[in-house]
Amino acid sequence: DADRRRSALVEALSDLTEEMESWIGRMDGPNPPYEQADFVWHYLLQSFATWRNSRGWDGLIGTEENYRRVRYERLLEIPTGQRPGHIEDVLRRASVRYPESKSEYLSENVKIIRDIGGLKAAREEALSQPGAEAKMEFMKQFKGIGKKYARNIRMDVRHPDFRDKVALDQRIRGITDLLGRDFDGYEEEEAFYLDIAREAGLTGWELVRLLYNFTKRFERAIKQ
Repeated sequence: DADRRRSALVEALSDLTEEMESWIGRMDGPNPPYEQADFVWHYLLQSFATWRNSRGWDGLIGTEENYRRVRYERLLEIPTGQRPGHIEDVLRRASVRYPESKSEYLSENVKIIRDIGGLKAAREEALSQPGAEAKMEFMKQFKGIGKKYARNIRMDVRHPDFRDKVALDQRIRGITDLLGRDFDGYEEEEAFYLDIAREAGLTGWELVRLLYNFTKRFERAIKQ
């Protein structure tokens, strides 16, 4: 039964609608976000905004007043001891989940970027790491960033080194459960999905975007 469900997923991924096809190749689009000067801090903020609930994006990133209050330059102006409370207040106003722990992480991450030399230096160091593994290790120095977001941040900015990586979020983990699969670790589960992507003629990046944006369609295909 697990093999049948896996085959159903591969088949569904090989038979894309026109809307789904519009996602294929987007990684190669113009103006990749990693070119922006504050990409490291911006995508740290975005990661914490969407961690456990993607609706936090609207409140923090999509609301200019809240976003302005947690820009790196603004947080540097706030005394270190007052910084976590300031961030927590903004996260609560933005309806971001777990504001207490995330505010502590973000306050620590301000100091990490400052120690690196600021936004420009952080961007240069992030991009100069040789290969995907080194780039992920660079991101994992930031508090609260583990295997998923170390991949997801680079995938969100469409970095070519992450064409064949998989960021395992709750939606994809739900599909893993539907498939009746159980894995010993992150890398084993990632390899499973990369095999599925190759069979369907997709990159890992394309697979993740399709499973995330069209979750219910693929869930139905597996169940049928």
